[in-house]
Amino acid sequence: MKKEFNWQEDHRYKNIDPLECPNRIRLLRFEKGWSSGELGRKMGIARPTVLDYERGRTNPGWNVINRLCEVFDVETGNLFWRKNEREAMLKERKRDKDG
Repeated sequence: MKKEFNWQEDHRYKNIDPLECPNRIRLLRFEKGWSSGELGRKMGIARPTVLDYERGRTNPGWNVINRLCEVFDVETGNLFWRKNEREAMLKERKRDKDG
């Protein structure tokens, strides 16, 4: 059985703010277990473009955002968390872990 992904316990994400769109793209990709090349193929874009989105060098347009949501099977809001949602998200994860 595959272990459930937990970005908070993974050392690779220690400095990632999950509330920023570029980081959300990266985290969603990691949750799926995809490389940047795999995401690019699913999106029909080049790997360097995926990396530019994840690093915040380039902002995806609405067509790309809609495609990301389709590929990741998430609502648009899941790519754009509001800053004040971080505490709520962390509390919920802690409650789920403890409960």
